[in-house]
Amino acid sequence: MVELMVVLVIIGILVLLALPRLEPVVSKAKETEAKLMLKAVHTTFFMPMVLTAIRKWLTRYRMERT
Repeated sequence: MVELMVVLVIIGILVLLALPRLEPVVSKAKETEAKLMLKAVHTTFFMPMVLTAIRKWLTRYRMERT
């Protein structure tokens, strides 16, 4: 039982030593995730509006040429 507690204490110390080194990695991962989410929002909501505007312009342009 004592051996198990010693192992747990050692693992805890190693985790505490590793945490400061992992913070930049976690921060970068969150930044990348946010960029991907913003790109998905842009593609989902704004691109259809742009395509609709282009279609309307093309329709008017075709009508003016005839």
